[in-house]
Amino acid sequence: MKKILLILVLFTQGLQAQVAGDWEVLFNGKDLTGWVPKFTFSDLGVNYRNTFRVEDGLLTVSYDQWKDFHGEFGHLFYNHSFFLLHT
Repeated sequence: MKKILLILVLFTQGLQAQVAGDWEVLFNGKDLTGWVPKFTFSDLGVNYRNTFRVEDGLLTVSYDQWKDFHGEFGHLFYNHSFFLLHT
Protein backbone atom coordinates (compact mmCIF):
# COMPACT_ATOMS: atom_id res chain seq x y z
CA MET A 1 0.00 0.00 0.00
CA LYS A 2 2.87 2.38 0.80
CA LYS A 3 4.40 1.73 -2.64
CA ILE A 4 1.14 2.59 -4.40
CA LEU A 5 0.81 5.79 -2.38
CA LEU A 6 4.40 6.78 -3.19
CA ILE A 7 3.83 6.15 -6.90
CA LEU A 8 0.64 8.24 -6.83
CA VAL A 9 2.39 11.09 -5.02
CA LEU A 10 5.31 11.08 -7.47
CA PHE A 11 2.95 10.89 -10.45
CA THR A 12 0.87 13.80 -9.13
CA GLN A 13 3.98 15.89 -8.51
CA GLY A 14 5.17 15.16 -12.04
CA LEU A 15 1.85 16.30 -13.48
CA GLN A 16 1.95 19.47 -11.39
CA ALA A 17 5.47 20.22 -12.63
CA GLN A 18 4.36 19.81 -16.25
CA VAL A 19 1.39 22.11 -15.72
CA ALA A 20 3.60 24.66 -13.97
CA GLY A 21 5.97 24.67 -16.93
CA ASP A 22 8.94 23.28 -15.02
CA TRP A 23 9.24 20.30 -17.36
CA GLU A 24 9.52 19.99 -21.09
CA VAL A 25 7.93 16.87 -22.53
CA LEU A 26 10.50 15.24 -24.81
CA PHE A 27 8.48 12.28 -26.00
CA ASN A 28 4.79 12.43 -26.83
CA GLY A 29 4.24 8.65 -26.89
CA LYS A 30 2.73 8.83 -30.39
CA ASP A 31 5.52 9.48 -32.88
CA LEU A 32 9.14 10.63 -33.19
CA THR A 33 8.31 14.35 -33.26
CA GLY A 34 11.35 16.28 -32.03
CA TRP A 35 13.72 13.34 -32.49
CA VAL A 36 16.29 13.11 -35.27
CA PRO A 37 17.83 9.75 -36.26
CA LYS A 38 21.34 9.47 -37.65
CA PHE A 39 22.81 6.28 -39.08
CA THR A 40 26.23 5.69 -40.54
CA PHE A 41 26.14 5.89 -44.33
CA SER A 42 22.76 7.74 -44.23
CA ASP A 43 21.77 11.39 -44.16
CA LEU A 44 20.77 13.08 -40.93
CA GLY A 45 17.05 12.60 -40.33
CA VAL A 46 16.73 9.34 -42.26
CA ASN A 47 15.24 6.61 -40.07
CA TYR A 48 17.08 3.85 -41.91
CA ARG A 49 14.89 0.75 -42.33
CA ASN A 50 12.35 2.17 -39.88
CA THR A 51 14.63 1.19 -37.01
CA PHE A 52 13.38 3.71 -34.43
CA ARG A 53 9.64 3.41 -33.78
CA VAL A 54 6.87 4.15 -31.35
CA GLU A 55 4.94 1.03 -30.35
CA ASP A 56 2.28 1.02 -27.66
CA GLY A 57 3.43 4.44 -26.45
CA LEU A 58 7.07 3.35 -26.08
CA LEU A 59 10.13 4.45 -28.01
CA THR A 60 11.54 1.23 -29.46
CA VAL A 61 14.37 -0.02 -31.65
CA SER A 62 13.63 -2.83 -34.08
CA TYR A 63 15.79 -4.67 -36.58
CA ASP A 64 13.05 -6.68 -38.27
CA GLN A 65 13.62 -4.85 -41.59
CA TRP A 66 17.35 -5.54 -41.54
CA LYS A 67 18.63 -8.57 -43.46
CA ASP A 68 22.25 -8.10 -42.43
CA PHE A 69 24.65 -5.54 -41.01
CA HIS A 70 27.64 -3.90 -42.67
CA GLY A 71 28.97 -1.61 -39.97
CA GLU A 72 25.80 0.48 -39.70
CA PHE A 73 24.81 1.90 -36.37
CA GLY A 74 22.45 4.65 -35.37
CA HIS A 75 21.68 7.24 -32.77
CA LEU A 76 18.57 9.19 -31.95
CA PHE A 77 19.07 12.85 -31.07
CA TYR A 78 16.64 15.42 -29.73
CA ASN A 79 16.23 18.46 -31.96
CA HIS A 80 17.87 20.88 -29.52
CA SER A 81 20.36 20.87 -26.68
CA PHE A 82 19.64 21.23 -22.99
CA PHE A 83 21.66 22.59 -20.15
CA LEU A 84 21.13 22.89 -16.43
CA LEU A 85 20.93 26.37 -14.94
CA HIS A 86 21.32 26.86 -11.22
CA THR A 87 19.97 30.16 -9.93
